[in-house]
Order: sequence, then structure tokens, then C-alpha cells
Amino acid sequence: MQTGQLQLEELIQKIQRHNEASYRIILKKEEETYALLTALVDISPEPQTPAWSLADYGRYVFLAGKLSAEDLFQCIRGRRGQLGDYIFSIPEMPPTASWAWFPSHTRYGGVTALRLPHTSYQISPANPSFRGSNSAFLIGDDCPSFSNLDMAAFRLLYDAEWEPGQEMLNTLWLIRVTHTEAWIEHLRLSPSSIAVTIAGSDVKDSRLEVIGSIGNDLSQRLTEAGTIEWRLPKGLPSRLRLMLSRDGTYLDYRDLKLHGRPSQDFDSVDIEQSANLGEQIQGLVSRGENESVEFKQQISSDKGKFIKTVAAFANGNGGVILFGVDDDGTIIGVTGDVSKLKDDVVRMVRDNVVPKPKIRIEDCAIDAKTVLALYVEQGDKHPYGINPAKPVFYIRRGANSFPASQEEIRDFVLANHNVAPSTYNHLLSEGDD
Repeated sequence: MQTGQLQLEELIQKIQRHNEASYRIILKKEEETYALLTALVDISPEPQTPAWSLADYGRYVFLAGKLSAEDLFQCIRGRRGQLGDYIFSIPEMPPTASWAWFPSHTRYGGVTALRLPHTSYQISPANPSFRGSNSAFLIGDDCPSFSNLDMAAFRLLYDAEWEPGQEMLNTLWLIRVTHTEAWIEHLRLSPSSIAVTIAGSDVKDSRLEVIGSIGNDLSQRLTEAGTIEWRLPKGLPSRLRLMLSRDGTYLDYRDLKLHGRPSQDFDSVDIEQSANLGEQIQGLVSRGENESVEFKQQISSDKGKFIKTVAAFANGNGGVILFGVDDDGTIIGVTGDVSKLKDDVVRMVRDNVVPKPKIRIEDCAIDAKTVLALYVEQGDKHPYGINPAKPVFYIRRGANSFPASQEEIRDFVLANHNVAPSTYNHLLSEGDD
């Protein structure tokens, strides 16, 4: 993400280049007058218009609608505005504003996501204490009630659910200006391919790069908007980066971790599951062991040691253990009664890992050799350990599992779970054990 600062007058000049803006604002009543508390303004060809336009709680008033860009910059420059029957002043502002560039389909700070890439400009109040207390109930006659101002701001301004402890952005103005030249509109992923849909008004001569594992990098110069599809001989990498640029300048960007959390948390990304489990497993094998994949030759010779990896996967972002695969990726197959082997694996996990993680186990034939795949979901009851009587906890570092203290587990979980959700589990066949 690129960031910087500019003079307030420079921002006003940028606003003047546009025609119309949509706004959502909060006014604070001061005796018989109103003052602007915070405003979210979008300058976009796709304005997001909420279902509400007025929520008057007496002490605070929420307004939503459209205004001309000229009215907007006159409002900022003159520190005074009028929307409908509400006339309001604008607190003193510093001479500079900060800016940050964001890719398409990005939510940040709890603010509703924009479909297009955009630059976000923030103007903070010169006196932050102007806001005062946010703890009182907001109850109106013809509008929804809230237990505090922050909850109301998240619901009405940001289109988001408020969580205790969250606070609305400490900005006077948040002005988002979208960029319509070219952007990554949609992704469709399968275990062996990727399809990228590019949209925009000026796509010609832009360059799309797909950056994955070694040997999976792809690049194409574009002539028009549309969908580009590539086969991935080595399967999807554990992390996928897409860059859309032109003449050394970025137009859009996407960074996906493809292991751990479910895919529905990603906006504009579809995951296609292959009906062929063997193809999925071969794709995992081709990438080698890593933080989410481990190979085991056999179950009987392993003596249950794989359960420490189960605990490490549950403490991390989930993963897959493949039985019947040598350390170098050679598929050797497991021997014995497949149904009994699967039952043995499930029993060993449930008897030795505490608390019980969510798992499932599948089998398939590859080149007439049987491979078992034990899928371990990212856990939600940390920490996970082995040996119920005296648990030993494990975490994953690279392609290995290491013992860790409860404190290390908590730190590890926080570090790994406060990242963008990922799509790994949805590349695997579904089922319950």
C-alpha cells in the first residue's frame, strides 16, 4: 500500500476535477447549531447509496445523499455547509491531508469496501477532543436505536457490524476517489487453473502478472477488458499475488494466502473444487512439504508421530497430511486395509489431541497406489496439544512442527490469525469425520 501527504488545497483541486460525490455524515448538535463530527465521502461512478437518508437522534444527526463536487470543495474550503434543512460548521482543520492507495474490493478500518481501486484521503480535526464521549444511547422516533455512537457509526456509515471495543475512525473527512482505468474484477480458482477478469475504461497496454511459487509465474500484456485463463501445471501455490500495472505504475493488486481460512471471506473470488481428488492431491504433492502440507510414508511405521503435526496445524492455519507419499514427493502408497487405516488415524487423533480438532480423512488411488489425505481445519479452541494427561503443544514453522509453550501458542495464533483470510480449505473435497 502506498501512502503520503498533500496540502489541503491540493486535495480541493483534485475534488474540483469531478462532478458528483455521495456522502454519509454525522453532525453533532451544539446548543442551537450543528458541527460536522465525521464524514465519509465517495467520488465514484458507482456511488454506494444506503437505504436510509436521515437518522435524527437530537444530539447527533446522520445524513446520507449526493452533492456536487463544487459544493463539497466549497464546504471544505469555507468550513461551512448545508444539507437539506441542516446548516453546520466545520471544525478547524490542519493544512495537510494524508492519503493511501487501496486495491479493489478492499475493506479497511471497518469501512465498507469499494469495488474499484481508490485513493483514500483523510483530514483529521485540529482538535481531536472535539468529539467528546460516545457512550450514551442513541434512540430516535423513526430510526434504529443504538447503545452508543460507535455502534451507530459502524452500522450507518460503514455498513459493518460493530464489535465491543471498536471505535469509528478518528477523521473529520474520509474522501475516497476511485480509479476506473483498469482493475481486477474477479478471480476464479481451481486446483489446476486460474481465471482473472479485468475490467475498466482504459485497459489497453496494461500488464497482468500472476506471482506464485517458482515455475508458476505468469505475465500477459492486455489489449482489452475480459477474462484471462491460465493452466497451472504445478497446482495452486500456497500464496498468490496478482499485479496489474502500466508504464511502471500500479493499477490494481491482490494478495491471497491459499491455506487456512475459508474462501467465502474473500470478495470477488470463486473456488472451484475438482471432482477428482487425485488431481487435488497431486497438486499438493507437486508443491512439496510446507507449512500446510506434510508427507508420511506409512501409518504403521509412523507410530502415531503424525499427531504432533495435527496439533500444529490446528494451532495454525490448518493443513493436510498425506500418507503414502515419500519425503521427496514420490507416491509409494499405503499398505493394508484402507478402511481400517482410516479408522486408526481418526482414533489416534481423537485419543491423543486435546481439545479435539476438526478433521476429515479421504482416500484415492494415484497410479494404482492408495494415498490417504488427512485434512485438519484451523482450530478455534487454542491451544491444541498431544497427550491429554500432560499436553505438549506444537506449532508449525515452515515444513516442520515444533513444541511450544502456551504463551508461544497464543502469540503464534494472534500473529497468524490477524491476517487476511485465506482460501485453502475450499480447494479440498468436503466431508465430515
